[in-house]
Amino acid sequence: MHIILFLKGFLIALIISLPLGPVGILCIRRTFLEGFVAGMATTLGIALADLVFATVTVLGLTMVKDHIQAHKNLLTFLGGLIILVFGFILLKSDIKQPKKADEDRSLVGEVITALLLTLSNPLTLLGFFALFSFLNAITDYHGIDDILILIGVFMGTTVWFGLLTVIATVLKKRFNMENLRWLNKMMGLLTISFGIFMILKTLKSFLLR
Repeated sequence: MHIILFLKGFLIALIISLPLGPVGILCIRRTFLEGFVAGMATTLGIALADLVFATVTVLGLTMVKDHIQAHKNLLTFLGGLIILVFGFILLKSDIKQPKKADEDRSLVGEVITALLLTLSNPLTLLGFFALFSFLNAITDYHGIDDILILIGVFMGTTVWFGLLTVIATVLKKRFNMENLRWLNKMMGLLTISFGIFMILKTLKSFLLR
């Protein structure tokens, strides 16, 4: 049971992190311009922000758990729509040329700016609420279960953006902005696909009633 909750948190973080978006581009850009350590500092900032979002989600959904169970299909449908819109926004968004690196920025500054940029996107919080509800990541138990879910979220974000940092470090001489645009479109399509899956699953539940 405990490992399942950890894996649910890990999966939620991966789904949220898959589309590159502004923070993904920031992570890759800093790796390109400032190196692996700067990319990992950015990864830490993003993971801390996702941990904040996940904590707010756990606290919020726990307080209204009974209402969530009573309207689970409707909430899952709305969550699917949110994920779908999020995917379309990312699919249509453009990736701009990186700005010149700030050589005076400290590693602490890298972490803080990534943290603040991630927290500035309210769609991320909505995505967490939708996915926690869809994957039944809220239980009647607290303490260790909640901690395991939150650790899963933190680790999922860290693994994904850490992987992006490693890939960017290895391939930075071959990568260009057009490659990033295509990668972002692929991640946007994956997000759209998951949103459609959530919506179809909800419709199936309604039809089987």
